[in-house]
Parts: sequence; structure tokens; C-alpha cells
Amino acid sequence: MLKTEILSPGGDIRAEISLETFWQTDTIYPAAAVLRLFFRNHPLTTPVALEFQPRGVGYALCFESVRTEAKETRFGPAVQLDVALRSRDCEQPEYLVTLRLSDVSVFFKAHCRGDSIASHAVLPVLSEQAAVVSLEGEQPTVAYVGTGALAALWQRDDALHLVLFKRAGELAEQHFNVPCSGSLPLIQSGADATRSVYVSLPFINGAVGQPQFGPQVRSTLVLAFSSLLEHYRAQQNDDDFVILRGEPGVFVVFARRCGQRWIVGALTAGGRTLCVRFEDLWRRLPAESKFRSWRVQISRDPVLDETGEIYRESFNAVAPDLRLFMELRRNGGFVLEFEPEPAKVSQQ
Repeated sequence: MLKTEILSPGGDIRAEISLETFWQTDTIYPAAAVLRLFFRNHPLTTPVALEFQPRGVGYALCFESVRTEAKETRFGPAVQLDVALRSRDCEQPEYLVTLRLSDVSVFFKAHCRGDSIASHAVLPVLSEQAAVVSLEGEQPTVAYVGTGALAALWQRDDALHLVLFKRAGELAEQHFNVPCSGSLPLIQSGADATRSVYVSLPFINGAVGQPQFGPQVRSTLVLAFSSLLEHYRAQQNDDDFVILRGEPGVFVVFARRCGQRWIVGALTAGGRTLCVRFEDLWRRLPAESKFRSWRVQISRDPVLDETGEIYRESFNAVAPDLRLFMELRRNGGFVLEFEPEPAKVSQQ
């Protein structure tokens, strides 16, 4: 046997380990163990020959045993592949590899048997076809892959973690157990702010500090970003949290529910007009909170001859089918607060 492979339960992700001749710089490794990952038949990572410290690249290998079993993970049902490899001149398995695939995640770990030194494998990087949106050297690496899915890849100790999201906002709604400081980099623009929603905030483990903002950032963006941070500072105790729309480095619209109150915020890199349909959020409320009359308070960028850094206005007797078209300026944002009208609540 020269290759073994597994598919995620839904067939979206495929992983294979093959024994083949592998070139690395000027060195040839015969019968090296090579890992490949695919998402909907698109290459997800670059092929890589597994390297085990302190022994280096494993080569002249053969399969000792291959075992698959079903698993349950936080990302749903998964399939796990456990492979034991050995050198052809050695009777005992020397290398152990674990691959676990759900329909949206990959876990990969490899180590040498019997080594007292903690070993690790050289881990693959995302395919050159992936459009990376994180900054160079940033952990995790976040990129668009395949047919528009957003992937996050990071290494923890000797294991690789890769998670895919078919809708970009699903990544920003998650929280991962990744050791990361609570500090955010300097936010110089709306592009920095919207990128951090996907690249930094889901991966900060612990309290999130207030970032520093550059002079180009508008006060409305600072207000909206501060509202977003409340979600993380409350350790995600909001009753509901959702990314309505967005794209890393471009714009993002988020919504937080605190009891019967909805807070909607937006951040943008460039000037644009965004539509907020309150009905989309109203439908997510529990039945006892679906009131028919609401008050909305708006904090937004000033337009035309309006003065001040933040223009505030409010409207009463708003119906659930309200649609607001918000005009955002470059590096700007807005915050909307929806709450039931007290007088109307008592009548319902």
C-alpha cells in the first residue's frame, strides 16, 4: 500500500498520506510520508513531507497499520485516521500520525514512538491559491480557499488545527481555545478593524484590552468597535450574537442581543451604504419578546451639513419590519440600539 486517505462525513474535506519520492531543496527522500489536504477537490494546503524531530524527515517508510473510527467533536461528527509507519529496516512502528476530519475542520498530529524529546511534524501551509487576509507572520493564518470558504489555520504545540467556514461570518462568531494575549494591534483604519474581527478576536484567550486607534479612524468606528468588544469582555454572555454580513478588511455588520434589546454595529474600510432589516433580528427573539412597537437610537456618521463627529437621533413606534439604510463614511461605522417601547410593552 502506497497511499491511505479519508473523507469527512459529508465528503467536503479529503486527506491523504502517501509514500512517495519527495524533493526538499537539493535532497531526495525516497518513500517519504507526504500529507495532502483538499476541500471540495481544491488543494487546501501545500503537500509536505512529514518531518519528525529529532530524526528529521522520515523516509524509506512503509505502512505498519491503518485504522479509522468515528468521532464526535465540537464541530460535529468526524472521522479519525490513525496511521503507524515504520522504517523498512526496523520491525517496530516508529512514526504515529493522527488525522481527524469533520465537515468543517481538520486536526493533525504526528510524533515518533519512544522519543523522550517532544517531537513535532513540519506542518503544511495553505495552498498558494488561497487568498490570505491575515498579516504576514500572524497566527492564525486566515484565507479564502476553494469556492469562497474562509479558513483559519494555526499550530498549537505539535498539532495542526484548521477550520473552514462556508460563510465568512461564521468564523467571527466562534471562540477558539488558542493561547493568545488579550492585546490588539494598533488599528490605523477601518480595514484593520474589520480584519481583526476575523483574525484576532475569535482567537484571544482571556480579557480583551482596548486597542489604540490611529488618527484616520472616525469616532463612529471607535464607538462600534467598543460595542463589539463588550461581547468578548462579557465572555460571550450575550443572549445572541451574529455577524449579519461582512468581509475581512472591507466591512462587517454585527448584532448583539442583551435580553430584549438588540445592539447592531458596523465597521467599514471605505464609504458605503448598508441596509439593516430589523425583522431579521426580531425573528430571532423568543416568542415572549416579539413586541410590535420599538424604539431605535442611532449613532452614525454625519452626512451633508450635519455637524459633530457622531450624529445621534432616535425614532419611536418603530414596527418590526423597519429597514434602515445607513450611509457610512470611510473608516466609519454606526451603532443602532433597538428596545421595546415601555408604554407599549405594558399594553401587550
